[in-house]
Amino acid sequence: MPPNITEAIRDHYTEIQEWYGQIIQSDDGKTQAEYQKLFTWELARHCIAKEIVLFPAFEKYLPKDALLIRKSRQGNQKVKKELKIFQKMKTSNGAFIPAIEQLMRDLSRVIREEETWDLPKLEDTLPSSESAALYELFGKTRIFIPMHCHHSAPEKPPFETAIGLLTAPTDQLVEALDNWWNDSIYPLADMFHLEIKAHSVALTSTPPESFGH
Repeated sequence: MPPNITEAIRDHYTEIQEWYGQIIQSDDGKTQAEYQKLFTWELARHCIAKEIVLFPAFEKYLPKDALLIRKSRQGNQKVKKELKIFQKMKTSNGAFIPAIEQLMRDLSRVIREEETWDLPKLEDTLPSSESAALYELFGKTRIFIPMHCHHSAPEKPPFETAIGLLTAPTDQLVEALDNWWNDSIYPLADMFHLEIKAHSVALTSTPPESFGH
């Protein structure tokens, strides 16, 4: 069976959990700080990948499930806000471990709800080949993180810091992905990229922060 977008979300979440475990299990501040950088970059990438790949797909293919999609967006935005705070914390800060524990609880809740409601509905709507294309698109977001965080990332990522990635406008993110897209070996993913790109840019007229207000 070809891979699907649910696997992409689940696999990346597992990777984030691994970095989280390294932080929690270590008593060494220097080691924790090193894994804090890896954790921050990967979670930032996860949140951004959802904004420019997953959520536009939800909006396009599940137009009748606006409330579910809104809740998922709100959850993702909450995680982003908590991550912006956590990435500035020193490991010596007494709030360091409680902060990452709360962050992971909120992320786990979002993932659990998406796997229970949103993603099954999306997979039921998409042909397997199209879900595989979304899987490919999600994976392409590795360009946003430095090479030392991921072996297949580019030498010069488009953003110098994780906070820069987290706060970048959607159209800038899509453009950065577009500029790197010429190496794709998945024609259907190329087609999806054009569709999702157009849909992502269109959605910038309703920023995530405005949902639910």
